[in-house]
Amino acid sequence: MTGGRGGIFDPIRLAIELFLETKKEALEEARSMVAKETKGEKTIRKEEIEERARKRVERELGPKLRTRAREMPELVESIGLVPALSFYYAKAKDKREESIAYRLYLRAILRYLTEGLGVLDLSIDDALNSPAETLEKLYPLSSVAASLLRPFLVEFKRLCEASWKAERGE
Repeated sequence: MTGGRGGIFDPIRLAIELFLETKKEALEEARSMVAKETKGEKTIRKEEIEERARKRVERELGPKLRTRAREMPELVESIGLVPALSFYYAKAKDKREESIAYRLYLRAILRYLTEGLGVLDLSIDDALNSPAETLEKLYPLSSVAASLLRPFLVEFKRLCEASWKAERGE
């Protein structure tokens, strides 16, 4: 993650980089889901799996990720950064598409906090797999981190809105 122009911290650039990485991760998740679903099919081609995965991201996973990105800035403003992240951790636990969307978005935020802002001294995997420890480390810095996180959240949301249609009912 480069994050800046000439060493200057740039939350917009980081949002773009992390959004592109999240799109790739969403496609990988969709490939995995499609591969499991088609395990019994003997004649399925790799191209067919790829096409089904792209459609799944476009129609299901992407819109769910878009919804998560639209909700977070307001959630941070209304209840605070640590409670908002705690909520996303709780929702990111299983293998359903909804949970995968929460996990992908949470991963992007944690990468921004660790690699972009440097406010967490954990690996991304440790931060994802140890919610209480991560939130405990973040808590004393949460008001400053929330302020620094806002431009990232807004830009990431805009990229999601530009890339995927809204979920039904959104």
